[in-house]
Amino acid sequence: MPGIKEIEIKKTWFLPIFLSVLVTGWLVIKAITLPPLLSEAKLIEVPERSTAQEIAMLLKRENIIKNAGWFLFWTKRWQVQNKLQAGIYEFSGRTSLKTVIRKLVGGQIALIKITVPEGSTTRDIGQILEKKRITLQADFQGYAESRKLEGFLFPDTYFFPVKVSVET
Repeated sequence: MPGIKEIEIKKTWFLPIFLSVLVTGWLVIKAITLPPLLSEAKLIEVPERSTAQEIAMLLKRENIIKNAGWFLFWTKRWQVQNKLQAGIYEFSGRTSLKTVIRKLVGGQIALIKITVPEGSTTRDIGQILEKKRITLQADFQGYAESRKLEGFLFPDTYFFPVKVSVET
């Protein structure tokens, strides 16, 4: 029969070992699920009618997520695998898997900020749009002139999706 001293020694070793295993397990899971670090912002286009599997593979291939399996697990767990929206999304830095999924479900597509100063003509606006790579200045000016939009385009700050038609 073990003495009281032996039982006390076993109890004092149990807690540090248990905590070490727990911390090691947590670190391993963090290392596996830690999002990749992007050195610069990256635009990713999710095509219309893409499945969760196709989106997972795209995000993995573009180094937005580390593991497609985790992406599929969480989209299924949160029951959002059919709510992922098409569009062009911007990712930068280290984006957590939860944030990536939230962005895709919420349709938080990449937007370009355009400020039209007071007194701008359609030609000026066309130059601003071309500089921001929204559309060609000549295409915009031609469209605006054919619709007689001079004077109807108000000075303001606008947000446009990355790919947008001249009409929009």
